[in-house]
Amino acid sequence: MNGYPSRVISNAMRARPASSSKVMMKPKATVVLPYIKNVSECIKRILLPLDIYQVSCGTCHISYIGQTGRTITHRLKEHKQALTSPYHFSAVAEHAMKESHVIDWKSGKVIDICHQLYPRCYLESWYIKTKGSKSTEMKDCCLKFMVA
Repeated sequence: MNGYPSRVISNAMRARPASSSKVMMKPKATVVLPYIKNVSECIKRILLPLDIYQVSCGTCHISYIGQTGRTITHRLKEHKQALTSPYHFSAVAEHAMKESHVIDWKSGKVIDICHQLYPRCYLESWYIKTKGSKSTEMKDCCLKFMVA
């Protein structure tokens, strides 16, 4: 199949649930590239859109705004795992544990999509600023924001 491993093809063919929260953009062009080991995976990572998302606390009025290159479902799952695992850090989980609050996982939604790193960081910062920053925390060189 054009040199692509069968797992890459089966992953691409697998049906994905439609996301009502994402704005689908019409592609400007379609390009078909031959598979080149390690290069094709890098290109895929570069071309994937990156989401800016928000999840709210179910007990208080605080929301968390973050960014991810994975699906929001996968990222929320990681936040949930951080509630029980000492190996995962999550500002959302930290808030829930520190305040004995319950996170409203169903409130998790994509609020914007960006394809480039620096514009995505600026956009994420803008969302945090416009919602009013409650607290900022630095961990492992990654800024985590909780907003009110």
